[in-house]
Order: sequence, then C-alpha cells, then structure tokens
Amino acid sequence: MAHLNERWAWPALPSSKPQFLSALQPLDFEGVDPRQQWSLFPYASATYDRVEEDMKYRAGVDVFWRPSTNFQLTATLNPDFGVVEADDAVFNLTADETFFPEKRLFFLEGQDIFNTSPRSEASSGLKMIVVNTRRIGSSPVPPEIPPDLPPDILIPQRELLRPADLLGATKVTGQFGRVRYGLLGAFEQDSKFVAGDRVLSQDGRSFGALRMLYEDDYNAAYRGLGFISTIVAHPDGDALVHGIDFHRLSTGGTWDINGQLLYSDSDDKGDGFGGLFDVDYTPRQGMKHTVQLSWYDDTIDINELGFQVRSNLTDGRYSLQWVKSDLEKIRDLNVQGFARYAVNGEGYKVNGGAGVDLSITLNNLHNILLDLSHFPKRFDDRNSFGNGTFEKTANTSGSVAYETDTAKPFSGWGRIHSSNESAGGRFTMIAGGFSWRPGHNLSLKFELQHLRSSAWLLHQEDRNFTTFISRGWTPKFSFDYFASARHHLRLVFQWVGIRAQENEFYELEEDGTNLIPVLKPPGPPDDFSLSELSFQLRYRWQIAPLSDLFVVYTKGDSLFTELLKFDDLFRRSWNSPLVDQLVVKLRYRFGS
Repeated sequence: MAHLNERWAWPALPSSKPQFLSALQPLDFEGVDPRQQWSLFPYASATYDRVEEDMKYRAGVDVFWRPSTNFQLTATLNPDFGVVEADDAVFNLTADETFFPEKRLFFLEGQDIFNTSPRSEASSGLKMIVVNTRRIGSSPVPPEIPPDLPPDILIPQRELLRPADLLGATKVTGQFGRVRYGLLGAFEQDSKFVAGDRVLSQDGRSFGALRMLYEDDYNAAYRGLGFISTIVAHPDGDALVHGIDFHRLSTGGTWDINGQLLYSDSDDKGDGFGGLFDVDYTPRQGMKHTVQLSWYDDTIDINELGFQVRSNLTDGRYSLQWVKSDLEKIRDLNVQGFARYAVNGEGYKVNGGAGVDLSITLNNLHNILLDLSHFPKRFDDRNSFGNGTFEKTANTSGSVAYETDTAKPFSGWGRIHSSNESAGGRFTMIAGGFSWRPGHNLSLKFELQHLRSSAWLLHQEDRNFTTFISRGWTPKFSFDYFASARHHLRLVFQWVGIRAQENEFYELEEDGTNLIPVLKPPGPPDDFSLSELSFQLRYRWQIAPLSDLFVVYTKGDSLFTELLKFDDLFRRSWNSPLVDQLVVKLRYRFGS
C-alpha cells in the first residue's frame, strides 16, 4: 500500500519470517481452460546519430509462443536493444568490474530459471552470476590492429564502447514433471570499426546456455538439484562454464542451504574450478544467522557470459540479523552484524574485518540508518593491475542517514559517510535528495552527492602509484509525467564530475608489499578530470496492450581528460558526447 508506506499480505508473512512461497495459502480455481497463446511483435525504428550525422533504419520481429502452461518459446530477429532504458552514470577506476542490471524485456522474462544461487541477487563483492545477459550485445571484441596501420591512427573510443548488434536470439523455458529447464541462444552480427580511412572488421560472438533444475518437497519445504552449462564462441577463443547447484529449505524454514560447484574452460586461462556454500539458520522469527563460503582458484573465469568479481580467493563471511517490531517508540528495529575474512592463493589477507548496520523505523515511518565497520591492515593484489601486491592501511568507516516517510507527497533524505583511504588520508561523502509528487500522475526526484578525498590512491604505470586530492559532484534528476494511463513522459539526468590533483608519489618495492614514498617521476602532471554523463528523454505511447510507440533522445559521455573546472568539464561532455542520438521505435502486437 504505497500511499501508507505499508506492506499487506495474506497470510501475514513479514520479511523477518524465514518462509515465503512455501507458506503461501493455496488457492484452487475451477473451470480453468488453458489455451495456446501466440504473439508476433514486429517493430521498426529509425535512429539519427548526431555525432556522425547519420540516419539508420532497422526492422525486426519478436515471437512468443506458449502452446501449454509447461512450455514457452520466445525469439527475436534483428532486435533493436538498448535504446529505451539508460544506465546510471558510474565512474570506476578500480580493477573490479561494475555490475549493470538487465533492463531489456526479452532477457528479463523467464530469467529466474537461469539464476543458480541467491548470490545472483547479492549487491556486494559476493555477487556471482553464471548467466549475466548484459554480456549479450555488449561492447564487441576489439579488432586486431593491422601491422601497416600508422601508429598515430587510433580507433575512436565510441567505436570500442558501442554495443554490438544482434542477428537474433531465442529462449525456451518449460517444465516436465518435477524438472524445469531453460535454453538460451544469441548471435551477434560482425562489427565494423572506423580507424582513419580504414574500416576494420571483427567477428561477432555466439552465446548459449542450458539449464536443468529438479525440484521437490520431500521431507522439506523445498529441495532442488540443478545443472547449468554456458558457451561463448568466437574465432579468437571459446569459453565454457559448467555448474552443479543444490538447494534445501527445511520444513518451517529454519534451515536454508544453497551451494554450487563451478568449472570453467577458456582458451585464454585453461581449466578453472570454484564453488560456494551458503547457509541461513533462523531459529525463530526475527533472528537469522548466515554463513557464506567461497573458493575460486586462480584460473576460473565465468565473465564471458557471467559475472564474477574476482578469482584466486578463499572467502568466509558470517552475519547475524536481529529484527524487532512494535516497540513503544520504534516501529521496526533491524540490527545486522558481520565478520569477514578472505585470502588469495598466495596466502595474503585481501579482505577481513567486522561491522554493524542499524536500521530504525520510527512510528511516523521516518528511518534512521547507521553503520560502522573496521578492517585492519590487509593487502591488495588487483589494483596494481598485474604489478604486484601491496599493503593497505587499516580502514575504519561509518555513516549516518535519515529519511522521511516516503508515502508523503514530499519526502527527503540525507547521508554522511567517512572512511580511510588505502594509503592514509580520509574519504568523505555528503549526500541528500528529495522526492516530490504534487499529483497522482507527476513525480520528481533529485539527488546530489559531494565526494572529497585527501589521498585517493591510483595506479599509474609499472610499479608507480600516485595519491590525489580530489573532489567530485554527482547530481541526479528524474521526472515522470503520465498524461493518461497510455502516455508516459520520462526524463532522467545524471552526471559524475571528478577533479583530482596529484599529491604524493609511491613505488611498490620490488620484492615486497610496501609502498615506498618517492620523488615525482619525470613526465607531465598526473592531474586529471573525469566526467560520466547520462541523459535520456523518453516518451511512450501505449497504442494498444503490449503495443507501443517510443520516442527517445539519449546523450551520454565518458571522458578522462586534463584538469578542468567543473563547469568546463560538464560543458565539454554535454557539447561533445560519445552518444547523441534520437530514436523513434514502433512495436505492435498481433496474436491470440
């Protein structure tokens, strides 16, 4: 009940209760006569690229066929993905990849069968997904540079970052008896890259996934045993992943056990092995113990189609969650403590510490959020980008946040965070925002973050590092207007601007893990500015059920340049973006 900021359910299943689906009230319907369903969704789109001053036309079709409740086939020919939804603007200069969620409807529908463990929903460094469909149609494999290409001729960044076009994709999901299954296949078109007056070619990739899952409830609320296999094929090298997963939820939900064993085989890294094991123990409502264990050898790699933060790791994490409701002056109290310890294959502790998070919901539905954590000295084997392992200083971090009742027409929030940097110094973030709904069909949201660091440590080249005094601003604005149930206008704007000035210089010792202070190496200043821009104005007209006309204007940029003032940095990104296009797309449904 959004206008009350309350969650209603029958039967009553609060989030602190260990069961959900297995505890729902069964309902029986009489006279149900399932019938075959089919649909064709032809589309046509026109895209005007303002950067290249080029107009492109596309046409294709989506197919949906469901002959029974136990089988469904969806397919798409010459799809036009990625023009309707914009990703957040995110800057990341670390060795760890940023995860972007899937937003394309073709891949979202029926995606749950390919999720092999609760880690697919994790939002921290524990995230692991065997089938990450954002890989399909992502930036293509860079082309081989011909030896006769002059060294001053480079492939423009926008050529390397633009998504690959797909020839088509198909997905089959269904069930026979107690076995659910899923099949997924997708095929990219060959990509063209313009370098000066030369056009370079690169073959497209082919993706495939097979999933089988046996489920029953013998002596348990739920039991499952699954298998998954994926392949990414390309002339430069193939990548295979196989996995076995198991699940058990005890009667009453006291024990919830999930695990997976993984094997990868790629032409680049060879064979690799890994696994994970998660246990939730809920002795009573409101109290939960969680143990999460991970092990990956140094050659496992599922990132051609999946998502894996890193390899070469043995990791253990314990957390305790306590939820208490209906106190005198507090509606809900949620306390969660954790402890974590992780080492790499060489025995270096790369993660380890403890912390506590506190969430308080007051009777007026305002929220107070507090967190505090401490990580003693540990090692970083990734952010030297293959140039060694270095020791990081201890990190004590904390934050406090307050947000008002989101059911009100106007609500706001604020947050302050502080933590240690890797080589000393402090990082601070001050953030706030508001949401305003002046009417039932109009809403506005605004967020603003200010980032400041006194010693932001970044790798430069070889074994050299520099700390930076940096400042950053990240505004975000969104606007939604529904003229009627069939007409939706949406505007989303986000910008990340960073200014960083060189401060101190370090060199990683040759046969050790210490960062040794040194004089500035010869060369130009390391000062830089960074800009990430995402802007989208979208109009949607629902002509008929599941039939839409989209008009979408998108502008985006990713800029790494010399030190600039914030207004000059934003102006350069806005006036000379990597992406600047207008798309008109019509999609209409025919079927039964």
